Amino acid sequence: MGCLRLQDLCVAVSVLLHYFFLAAFCLMLAEAVQLLLSTVFVFHVQTTAQTVGLIVAAWSKSWRFGVVVSVVGLINEVNQHRARLVHDG
Repeated sequence: MGCLRLQDLCVAVSVLLHYFFLAAFCLMLAEAVQLLLSTVFVFHVQTTAQTVGLIVAAWSKSWRFGVVVSVVGLINEVNQHRARLVHDG
């Protein structure tokens, strides 16, 4: 294997940053849902399982969004590379 290119490192860092930003927004959404439920249903006691379920759902949603965005970006990069090869050759 060859050495790691700077572009590969940049892509990896951008994917991680994108994932953690999505995770933060999804966790804020989960917190908003929890706040909504606690204000609408005042005397409803929320269990730990419900809270853990919201957190797990938020992390998994951000993971799915991150995978979709990464795959779309990879497809776009491959298409650009093919277009350059057709244009040059």
